[in-house]
Amino acid sequence: VRVYQGIFDLEQTGEVNKETWYSLVRIYVSVKRLAELNSEGLKLADVAKQYPQPLSVGSRGSNVRVMQFFLSYVAAFNDFIPTVAIDGIFGEKTRDAVIAFQKNYNLEPTGIVDEQTWNRLYLGYRAIESQIPIDVAYPITMVYPGSPLKQGMSGESVRAIQEYLTFIALYFRAIPAVTPTGYFGPNTTNAVRRFQNEFGLKIDGIVGEETWDEITDVYADLKAEELRRSDQAPTYTLTREE
Repeated sequence: VRVYQGIFDLEQTGEVNKETWYSLVRIYVSVKRLAELNSEGLKLADVAKQYPQPLSVGSRGSNVRVMQFFLSYVAAFNDFIPTVAIDGIFGEKTRDAVIAFQKNYNLEPTGIVDEQTWNRLYLGYRAIESQIPIDVAYPITMVYPGSPLKQGMSGESVRAIQEYLTFIALYFRAIPAVTPTGYFGPNTTNAVRRFQNEFGLKIDGIVGEETWDEITDVYADLKAEELRRSDQAPTYTLTREE
């Protein structure tokens, strides 16, 4: 825990306090991107076993996406490697991240993903992935989609935020519940505005990154507290009297 706290600029207490817990959860979520690859029908293990060809600036396609996934996974746990977008395009930022990886793993810093770099990336990914639990005893929320959500939009991110707000509404009467339809309508705008007012945020009815983080944090806190209460609740064995 102390090593982790040192890497991520947290107070090195050796205790998993609230700040450390949130950091752990956010990093855990940030590397759970298998769905992005699986949605294209890629089988990660099968692809990883077959080194494609040297990848460098200008390369495109699914092999670049897989490589960027490995690189992002390792970067989430190593400050010396910059994160990259998993977009299948080998640009300058991807090259810089590859060079940083190669330097820190004692490889020739060419910026080209040759077979040795590919294999080392995969081994680095597997070493980290094998230590991450499949299930955690804390609510995991979606990562901010990258752009603000507002009235007229639709999708899974909208549905998620509606579900979080509806759960929060059970504890805060000033916040109305909304039906998780996946469509951002007037009722969702109103619920967002009421949430923003309740928690001292800019009241615009738009779910930007700050509002997203606050909604997901409040939801996770309340959900975790509910789980703790249910774990601590006494149990009784009921028997029928003869």
